[in-house]
Amino acid sequence: MPELLNALILSGHMTREHDNEFRSFRAHNQWLTTLLEDTGRFRVRVTEDPGG
Repeated sequence: MPELLNALILSGHMTREHDNEFRSFRAHNQWLTTLLEDTGRFRVRVTEDPGG
């Protein structure tokens, strides 16, 4: 089995204005994470704070 590639999604700090019923960045992050991990090639980490 090939080694998994690490992927980091930096989504930035989310406020109510950026994550609401009309556009959900958390939902987009989850969708993108699932899409990448389902290929079997990636291990994905999502962070809102690059310092963390």
